Amino acid sequence: MNYNKRYKISRVISDLRNGFCVCLVKNASKTLFFCKNTIHPEILENLKNYTILTTKEYFNFNYNQNVTENVILSKNYSFQYNANITDNLAIQLAKIAELEPILIRVEGIEPPTPCEEINIDDIDYDIKNFQYEVSFLAKSKIQLVKAPNAEIYAFSSKFGGHEHYAILINNPLDQEYPLVRIHSSCYTGDLLASLRCDCRDQLQESIAFMNKTSGILLYIMQEGRGIGLANKIKAYSLQQEQGLDTVESNLALGFEDDERSFVPAFKILEFFQKTSIRLITNNPKKVGDLSSFNINVVETVPTYLNPHEYNQEYLQVKKDKMGHVINV
Repeated sequence: MNYNKRYKISRVISDLRNGFCVCLVKNASKTLFFCKNTIHPEILENLKNYTILTTKEYFNFNYNQNVTENVILSKNYSFQYNANITDNLAIQLAKIAELEPILIRVEGIEPPTPCEEINIDDIDYDIKNFQYEVSFLAKSKIQLVKAPNAEIYAFSSKFGGHEHYAILINNPLDQEYPLVRIHSSCYTGDLLASLRCDCRDQLQESIAFMNKTSGILLYIMQEGRGIGLANKIKAYSLQQEQGLDTVESNLALGFEDDERSFVPAFKILEFFQKTSIRLITNNPKKVGDLSSFNINVVETVPTYLNPHEYNQEYLQVKKDKMGHVINV
């Protein structure tokens, strides 16, 4: 593993968030990329010629097309298909930075500010998952309202990604097949008790259920199915203003319907030396994803369900469009 390469990626993610560019090099040809929503206005004003790069999801939804690759748009919005490997890497970097994947693409000029250069021929790993490599950081006993005998473990990302957490209730590591809940972070639900989703209900009921025996709660920081909190709020706005559902609003912003990765969950289970589990979920995709990491799900346990007027449509979309096994 070349740590210098990983450092550059971490630096680039920070630069894109702060309105600066990344310079990607292929066959000695340099291409600059800025994120459309963060580029500094004075930099944009001085760019003479540029194109806009976006994802097939954004283009298909907003332009009623059916392309299969990322799309290049000129300033007058003509377009071409089949964005190349350089463009695809830039899109992935924007997503890792939790920015809308709409990029300003410039060729034939020197960077207007100092920036990292990345030769894409040097990228020999999965760019989407590199920040999910985790290492154990700390642990402590913690007393929860619904589980007074618990420990919390913190895991840090090795290369600038989010921290993730595991809560062990009633010594689950003694079990051959521990009960596990993989819970993606939901600031609006878990913390603010939003009624738009069922996340808080699932979280609290899973803890209470584990307290009857034992269990491992994996709290994975990937807000809004992996698009980040700010983009999730933008998706909420589209749902309110345009009547889109949760899947459609993600697509309208340029994301896939679900951008999450369960690599952190796999890495944490690996840390605890658990390869066979009972999984609390209504989502068959989680089982398939864990199976690809050689995690054997010996049993699935359905999660708590509390349909009401505010989350009814949300739950229906989960069932109809995302394959969740629920009755609503």
